[in-house]
Amino acid sequence: MVEEIERQKAIAWFVMSALIGLLAAAALLTCAFPLYKLFNRLDFSRSTATWPALGALHDPGWRPGFSLRWLRDTGAYYAIGLWQYPTLWAKPLWVLLVQAPLEVWGMPHWSVMVSLAAGLLVALRVAERCPYELQRKSHGSARFATDRDIRKAAWDAKDRYVKKRGLYSPTGIVLGRAPNGRLLRMPETLSAILIAPPGSGKSAGIILPNLLADWPEYQPILGFETFGWALGRKTYCPKPTFVVNDPKGELYAKALKWLIKAGYKVIRLSLGSMDGDRWNPLGFDSLPGGREVPRTRTRILDALGRVYADPIRALEILMVEVRDRTDWVAALGADPTLGGRLVIRDEVIALEADALATWTSPARATLKDVLGDIMKLFTWQAQREQYVKRLATMAIDEKIEPHWRDKGRAALQGFSLFTIYRCEADPQLGEPSFGRLIDFMTEATKNFQPDPTAGEDQDAVASMLQAWIAEAEQRGYPARVITELASLSRTPSKERGSVLSTMEGGIDIFKVATVRSRTSASDFGLDELRFSKKPVALFIVTPLEDAVALGKITGMFFESSAARFISQDEKDIKTKGRPIIYLADEFWTLPTGMESFLQIPALGRGQWVQLLLVGQSYGQIALKINKEAVGILKSAVGAQILLQQNDSETAEAVSKAVGNYTAITANVSQTEGAGKEVKMFQWNTSRSATGLPLLPAQRLLTMRKLEEQYVLYQGMMSRPIECSSPAWFNDPVMTERLTGERPGGLARFGRFVAAMLPRTASPAPLVGAARTDDEFERAAAAAIAAAVAAQEQKVANQNAVLGQAPAGAAPPSQGSTFQPASGADFVAGDDQSKAA
Repeated sequence: MVEEIERQKAIAWFVMSALIGLLAAAALLTCAFPLYKLFNRLDFSRSTATWPALGALHDPGWRPGFSLRWLRDTGAYYAIGLWQYPTLWAKPLWVLLVQAPLEVWGMPHWSVMVSLAAGLLVALRVAERCPYELQRKSHGSARFATDRDIRKAAWDAKDRYVKKRGLYSPTGIVLGRAPNGRLLRMPETLSAILIAPPGSGKSAGIILPNLLADWPEYQPILGFETFGWALGRKTYCPKPTFVVNDPKGELYAKALKWLIKAGYKVIRLSLGSMDGDRWNPLGFDSLPGGREVPRTRTRILDALGRVYADPIRALEILMVEVRDRTDWVAALGADPTLGGRLVIRDEVIALEADALATWTSPARATLKDVLGDIMKLFTWQAQREQYVKRLATMAIDEKIEPHWRDKGRAALQGFSLFTIYRCEADPQLGEPSFGRLIDFMTEATKNFQPDPTAGEDQDAVASMLQAWIAEAEQRGYPARVITELASLSRTPSKERGSVLSTMEGGIDIFKVATVRSRTSASDFGLDELRFSKKPVALFIVTPLEDAVALGKITGMFFESSAARFISQDEKDIKTKGRPIIYLADEFWTLPTGMESFLQIPALGRGQWVQLLLVGQSYGQIALKINKEAVGILKSAVGAQILLQQNDSETAEAVSKAVGNYTAITANVSQTEGAGKEVKMFQWNTSRSATGLPLLPAQRLLTMRKLEEQYVLYQGMMSRPIECSSPAWFNDPVMTERLTGERPGGLARFGRFVAAMLPRTASPAPLVGAARTDDEFERAAAAAIAAAVAAQEQKVANQNAVLGQAPAGAAPPSQGSTFQPASGADFVAGDDQSKAA
């Protein structure tokens, strides 16, 4: 019932649109009558006797042309004639619209044609805004997206320009190519997921186009300009920073030249070789607070040293107060000794005995000056603890038995924090790193001499822990360091050995010489990716044979950087920062437990952080995260990109998510045989509505590689976008950016010939590798040669049938037959040209 009412409303809307268009045409024609007077005194080529009424407003001696009299007559026509003298225009309008077009061999006047065309445009415009649909929806309302749907995809965007353009945005993650040839791009900072099996063209079809596409840049002058206001400058937003997981290294090799030309600073983090840039997970440039932490701590200790006898102990107690009390400032103001736990210097008491009880004393003024620094130091230390916890989660696999996994992670956190603060306290040790942590453990245990009188729990590790705890207390390391070391020290020796084995297994990769070399220092900081003047493209390259082992470090970078970026101040980001786009190719190489990284789709919109996650199937992604998390991930991303599928489970899930459309089926029955009651020319037809899947699973399993794809966009899940692949080799501009040269004319002609050749069932062309202009020429030449050979074979076959031999050829032998070509050359030429 509801469906029928909506259909009736849609029909009524379209009828109303036609009437509005007709009225618009009539109104335009009526208002155009003064133009007749301007040009030809209303002297039409026919029926001039029907126009005397229109001449009543001007003198008989009036001549065509612009004049004050024409302005007077026109004003009188609009002000008086249209309203008070309807006969002035009604009868001529009837003649123009009805009588004149219906005359034998009569042609409508040009004004009628123009007016009707304008009315038709008005009618179409009104019909386009129809909020109702004619589609039947009783058994499903799924349908393919139209151009109007694509333009309205961002209807809830805050910026009017983005809201108007929809998926035809000039910037954003590349999703596909619309039937009209335009790129479909994410209009807002939302994330996307790409599902496709190996060899389906993920890199050539989606990832590389994102690196090679145009990313306009606009730096605001006043600080509050909107996208629409800046449109006149053609660029309106900062270029993004790309963070690319590139296990094979092919993305870096292909996109390097163009990115440098486009103004990018390209960073290559190759963990399995001795070349490229370096990144230290525990380095000062990666830690929250960076190198400002030791400077702030020194400044606080200098101030506390002017008031208290033991500034290190005083800072330790104050940090505990900040952690445990919200009124610690008031408590310190009421009692600078905090109940006798802090000892004030004797000279301070002697000089300020009377004024010490108020904030006016110099000593208390000194304390007041460092209250802000104490809060900053506490915040940085808390952020560092959380940062190190994420690194430990990446280092130790989630699949390990929970007891040993949790104990191993806690031990690694304590050891890592100890290494960080030891290196800060002694700058001669250099930057903290996992390699230096291994050195500290080795040096502390290699010369261990057991005490014969000690208990059985005494071992090298216990001795090391006791020495480290004493050092932490003496130098005033944060309480978390002492807590973790003391907890491990109290653990029985056998259990402690198992815990340390678990921990060492997590950082064993840092013992490799090349890995240690690449992670001993940092050539860039995480904040550089966000706030640098030049956009950055960072490629993490790992050999596939070591992808799982080295994937731990890649996971550390992704997790730590994602946590940093999604927690930054939104105001700072949108005034001086850049969007961050993660291109997570080969997701299976990354470790489990990346909580912050997988929160990007849900939390990254306001912080300008996007994720393009590339997986072979939803089942493969579920191996890294549980099935419930996969469902949450699919609901959080803004778009799902679907290429050719091999996994039937994924195809069924997508088909079910899109839903059904309502189809009308007809059943025809007829009585057969002979007899009195048999009517040979009578049959019964019954029609019924049924629901059929709009995207059957079989359709997704048989898509043509690098030609067809579907995009499911948020808010349009039941209206999938049927589009083509935005592969770089199908775009002349991207081809020029990747190869350095535009495809020559012969190459383009070869593509045309290949498209004209008959298609046969053949494997999809291999197009994963970059093609130079010479390769395009060779492919085109092969296609042309195949076409010529096919034509010659066709002529030869025809001559054979007629019993004639081609000119210059020997006659066929007795009994011989001609064998038609198999078509292999056709297929080869077609595939090569298509790949080009």
